[in-house]
Amino acid sequence: MIALMNGVNAKGSVGGWVRNVFCALRLIIFRSVSYPEYMVIEMGADRPGDIRKLINLARPQVGVVTAIGDIPVHVAHYKDIDAVAYEKQGIIEVLEPGNRAILNGDDPRVISMQDHTQAGVLTFGFSEHSSVRIVDYAHSNEKSNTGRMGIFFRLQYQGSSVPIHLSGVLGRPYAYACAAAAAVGIAHGMHLVDVAKGLESFEPEKGRMRMIPGIKQTTILDDSYNAAPAAMEAALETIRDMKGQNHIIAVLGDMLELGDYSEQAHRAIGKRAAGFCDVICFVGENMRFAFSEAQQSGFDKDRLFHCKDSVAALEILKPLLRQGDIVLVKGSQGMRMERIVERLMANPADAADLLVRQTKEWKAN
Repeated sequence: MIALMNGVNAKGSVGGWVRNVFCALRLIIFRSVSYPEYMVIEMGADRPGDIRKLINLARPQVGVVTAIGDIPVHVAHYKDIDAVAYEKQGIIEVLEPGNRAILNGDDPRVISMQDHTQAGVLTFGFSEHSSVRIVDYAHSNEKSNTGRMGIFFRLQYQGSSVPIHLSGVLGRPYAYACAAAAAVGIAHGMHLVDVAKGLESFEPEKGRMRMIPGIKQTTILDDSYNAAPAAMEAALETIRDMKGQNHIIAVLGDMLELGDYSEQAHRAIGKRAAGFCDVICFVGENMRFAFSEAQQSGFDKDRLFHCKDSVAALEILKPLLRQGDIVLVKGSQGMRMERIVERLMANPADAADLLVRQTKEWKAN
């Protein structure tokens, strides 16, 4: 979404969307294409020191920290949650006067990073104090003129407001992503109207709350890319809001790399899902804690299942599906939950275009 912002800005152009800093370095070193005026780099970390190594290789002028959450992904490799926050804070600490720090105003650990940077700060979120504020958020169960369901909200900044409609996706995380991208655009002198134009060309990412037609005229919410507690909670919140006349089925795989927080996190998910889902299928060893919690919550045992893998889950799910069902599929990358989505799709031939991990290397594992 950040790349979309600069893509409509007359002051510059984006040479490409770069997902990993090492891909960016290859571009810089070998100069195989024209060097872009703007480069968007995702700096991920799963071990202490990762981000600080990366910023020494590619020092940013604008740093964006999206979220930490109560139990962040990869926390198993850190001393505690504050250590994860400190790791990500490295992106903000290296910014210089005249640079910009873009921070999630709804996450206490992220917003506190404003005290550790020389850069100007823009915040984004639903809270009233956010620089770029999300308001009037809603989702629609009805298809729009694009032929797809989606989400609607407005972005506000310094008295201006623009409507945003994203079709083919659901969930508040997309609203957050839009607001963060808008803040980056604003940092580069864009007006909110141009921000809205940039977002019009957005297409759903594979495996990130993407709506896919399913067998028996069901709708699959494919969130199989990965899973952390905050993202799992957000996905559940989304399908809870969709319940209405819809039959809700949650297919939830293990959240990996949570270390000592794993049981706590999985139990919380089990309790949350049991509060409103019609059918729950937990997949994986760690999800036994969620299964146990759902049992203790009094969830109907005839609609509650625990499976060791996706193959077993499919045997249970297919007979249960009925027209109009909403099926959420989510789990960590290592759980390969996209295999479930592929078998439940109305058009499996579209898997290569719609699903994550469809290369020969992934399919062979």
